[in-house]
Amino acid sequence: DAAASCANVLTSDRLFAWPNAQLPQKVYPMDRPESHFWNQPFAALQAGLASSPEGLSQAQARQRAMRFGPNMLRSRGERPLLLQYLSHFRNPLVMILLAASAVSALTGEVTGFVVIWIIVLVSVTLDFVQEYRAGRAAEQLKQTVAVRAIVIRDGHPQDMPIATLVPGDVVLLAAGDLMPADCRLIEAKDFFVNQALLTGESYPVEKHAADLAGPTGDLSQAEN
Repeated sequence: DAAASCANVLTSDRLFAWPNAQLPQKVYPMDRPESHFWNQPFAALQAGLASSPEGLSQAQARQRAMRFGPNMLRSRGERPLLLQYLSHFRNPLVMILLAASAVSALTGEVTGFVVIWIIVLVSVTLDFVQEYRAGRAAEQLKQTVAVRAIVIRDGHPQDMPIATLVPGDVVLLAAGDLMPADCRLIEAKDFFVNQALLTGESYPVEKHAADLAGPTGDLSQAEN
């Protein structure tokens, strides 16, 4: 999860953003350790992204948005409704009732067989409808509550949804902001990040706008 809170930031911090982890492969072959964006020299990254601390233009951002798509986590493919409905029959209680209905059918109790099947169908249908409506409501809420970030476009800070970020964007962060994408620091002062979701650490970790002294394969150990 890329979301992290920032604390004790005295000035706005500038970062290069790599939404969806789309890195410039021409900087280094991706099968080498130094291909990790936090290990690469800053000058090489800046050249590979064709960006600058002043950010991208709107035209550049539109072109990259068409190439890389929105800065969003890929959602799992939704199963067909029929399969979702049938999956409710795997409930242990439902399976017991179905077994009881089978026994009733084998012993000639047709009425019991029909009653049990009606109860099972009504129960499964109600459960499916409630789950489907809850899922749709959660999806609509997710779309309306969009996280935003301050991005420099055409040399000016602009407030926009993080889904519109593209590789090479420059983001301004202040205390309490969420990390909108995979980023490298350009400028920072007293910049602390809560990376508990990555490492389990309970205290924020300070980050610095500098190249690493040596390569590391663990993103959580990168200080830049």
